[in-house]
Amino acid sequence: MKKTDLVAALNLKADVAVSIYAPTHKMAPENQGDRIVVKNLVTQALDSITALGPARDYDKLVENVNAAFDSVDWNHSTDGVALLASEQGFHKFDLSHQPLEQVTVSDTFSIAELAKTVNKSWEYYLLVLSESPTRLFKGDREQLTEIKGGFPFEHTGRGGASGIPTAFGQQTSVIVDEEHRKFFRKISDELTKNQAIEELPLVATGVERFIAFWAEVAPEHTPVVGIEGSYDFMSEAELINKTWPAIQDYFRAQNKLVIEKLNIAKGNKTYAGGFQEVAEMASAGRVAQLVVSDDETANPATELAVRQVLSQGGEVSFVPAEYLEGYSSIAADLRY
Repeated sequence: MKKTDLVAALNLKADVAVSIYAPTHKMAPENQGDRIVVKNLVTQALDSITALGPARDYDKLVENVNAAFDSVDWNHSTDGVALLASEQGFHKFDLSHQPLEQVTVSDTFSIAELAKTVNKSWEYYLLVLSESPTRLFKGDREQLTEIKGGFPFEHTGRGGASGIPTAFGQQTSVIVDEEHRKFFRKISDELTKNQAIEELPLVATGVERFIAFWAEVAPEHTPVVGIEGSYDFMSEAELINKTWPAIQDYFRAQNKLVIEKLNIAKGNKTYAGGFQEVAEMASAGRVAQLVVSDDETANPATELAVRQVLSQGGEVSFVPAEYLEGYSSIAADLRY
């Protein structure tokens, strides 16, 4: 799920908004009961709709709730599913975390779990630097999808597929190095196009020499993680097996950086902690970064704070409860 999906969900309007969240499972036999769990939640939602008034007034809403349920592919589940329905239509989102079971029928959609899954999706580009070929993948945690169109690149110049120059008097190493620079500049230009469409952290792999060339010719694409080694022709499964530990360490460090910023905010007197204080600051548009314990997602006060902060251009992070020891289970770094 992308941040643009979250923004779209935030802006959805409905007289009656139905939000259903449920944990699901990727593998059998754990996923065998998922359909029943979600169906029970749908039944709860339909019961709440029935209590609103005459059935004829909500026929379209009921139809869309059922259509949302029918849209779920039970053979290709992720860690959770979100179903949002109104008289205007429905939306289904796959989640990268397991939400608490939740049903709300209100005048706004519940989005805290969507914000959490965006925060925990850990999307990135994985660039595999090689002469034959350089490939680009989009990663979402442990799932890789190769990007085609522009990529892959194969080095066909001197020092690559066409071989090393051997004419008398030629400075072979100088020529080969310059050909590699040209090759990596082409890759950089194509990566710039992808980053313009969707800006994500970059992870790069390659032998030491290629990593050095990349640092020289593409300083605007400095990797957040650089992994030395030859990963040519590896499958997605082999690549993620080799690279995931380092990628995971990077994203975990980002979560800890959020906590460090809270500590700095305390010193700068731009810290707010606890639901009442955070609610006041969020309502006033003063929250730059909202930090919420994973345990507080289903709290209505969390939902309100998340909605307000996102609507005002702030950021929202969900972290393990133990990260917030010494802080409140909901805290904020304030703009002023």
